[in-house]
Amino acid sequence: MHISYMKLGYNDCSPLGQFILKYLREEDLTLKDLATKSGLTRPGLRSMLEKRGSPTETSLIKLAKGMGVSPRLLLQLKHQNEIENPITPDAIDLFLKAVEELIKVFTEVTKNLPEGKRLDKDEILLLAVKSARLIDY
Repeated sequence: MHISYMKLGYNDCSPLGQFILKYLREEDLTLKDLATKSGLTRPGLRSMLEKRGSPTETSLIKLAKGMGVSPRLLLQLKHQNEIENPITPDAIDLFLKAVEELIKVFTEVTKNLPEGKRLDKDEILLLAVKSARLIDY
């Protein structure tokens, strides 16, 4: 199996990512093969390899089924990564500032929408948080 196209080395990966790479090598699978087998997208699976990856429990359960391993093991590896690679206070501050700025932008943009199409404050907050998560801090 060739993993060079991923441009992500073993040591660049989270504990979960290292486990996935080892599995791919042992099973002679590509990332796309495992994604298909697990019912995940290739980009979604690739993000699980990264130290800043934060897969959902649903995605981990799908992956566990595709790999034939216990979901509990994958959840443990995810939490091990959170301990080994904690989010710094600076990253938290940057995230919160991004959310605040995005709330301002989304509020401004949506106030020009027709009454029935405007987002309420909760919807704007949710959209801002989801958008801020896309930024690499």
